[in-house]
Amino acid sequence: MLSPSLLLQAAPGDEFRVTVGVSNLVEGSGPDATITVGIIASRNLIIVGERTRQVVIGEGDEAPVHFIVHAGNAPGAASLTFTAQLGDAVASRTAGLSIRPAMPYHTTFTSGYAKDGAAWLPITRNLFDQLAEQHATASASPLVLVDALTAYLEHFPHGCTEQLVSQVFPLVALSTTRPMRPSGRPSKSRSAS
Repeated sequence: MLSPSLLLQAAPGDEFRVTVGVSNLVEGSGPDATITVGIIASRNLIIVGERTRQVVIGEGDEAPVHFIVHAGNAPGAASLTFTAQLGDAVASRTAGLSIRPAMPYHTTFTSGYAKDGAAWLPITRNLFDQLAEQHATASASPLVLVDALTAYLEHFPHGCTEQLVSQVFPLVALSTTRPMRPSGRPSKSRSAS
C-alpha cells in the first residue's frame, strides 16, 4: 500500500521533498522483503537523483521513502506517480499538485504621451506565457485610461462588496463626460422643446 505526501502547490523553480509511505501487505514476504519503489513525474516536474530505491520492509511493516523533485518553468497541473514492486505484487498511486507563481495576481499599469507618435514600453517583469495578458491602447483622449482601470477591477482576485462597487466608478466617470467636437471643445447639450 502506498501513501504519498507532497505539497499542494509549488512555484516554478522550487525544489522540494516528497515522501511516500510504503506498507508491506504481501503475505508470506517475510521480515527481510526487498521492495523496489519508483517515482514517475509529469512533464513539468523533474526528479533530482535516483528515480528508484530498494528498501527492506518486513511483512506487516511500513517505511517512508523520500525523493527530491524540481518544479519546471511551466505553470499548471502536475502529477507524480509512485510505484512499488515485490515479486509479482505491484502497487501504483498518483498524486497531483499545482505549479503556480509564488506571487498573487499582479497588474502593471503605465500611462503617458508621445509627442512624435511613437512610444516604447519595456516589460520590466518576468511573465509566464500561460498566464500573461498584455494590452496596449492608444487614443487622443485621456478617457482611454478607463479601459485599463476597468480591466484591473474586473480581474481583482479578492471579491467583496467594496470591489464590486469600485467596478462601477470608471463607468460613472464615462457617463458624466460630454462628447467632444472635432475642435476639441465639449459640445453643448440641447434640450428638446
